[in-house]
Amino acid sequence: MKKFVLILGFIILGCGGINWVEKLEKDNYSMVELGKYPYTTRQIKEDKKIDKIKDKIDKQRELMSKFVCHFYPESYKTLNFKYRFASLHQDKLILRYFAIAQDEVFAGYSVQFVIQGETVKKIYLSKVPLDRK
Repeated sequence: MKKFVLILGFIILGCGGINWVEKLEKDNYSMVELGKYPYTTRQIKEDKKIDKIKDKIDKQRELMSKFVCHFYPESYKTLNFKYRFASLHQDKLILRYFAIAQDEVFAGYSVQFVIQGETVKKIYLSKVPLDRK
């Protein structure tokens, strides 16, 4: 029930204050932090409500490539980010995206959008190492 109320709150608020795109570019990517989301999350099942939020972020895939190149200039300019999963931590929804890198050391780039209330509050960016056994 708590999950339903939380997700319903995200939808009612519409993730609408997603004016994060302007803020991101205007503030020189200050809301992007290198690393992974630092707390344990609980993966949740996708539904239509999460899809609505995800669709708004999906429209900004080109922007994801831009901020990856800002922090990692050696990366390729065009990265093909794909949505991976949604998870929860307290009252925050975390949406994870991944793009494969053309690299011998790193598998790709992980982007985690942290959404609280109606806005993207933080974005975590990390390189994902190749799994060598």
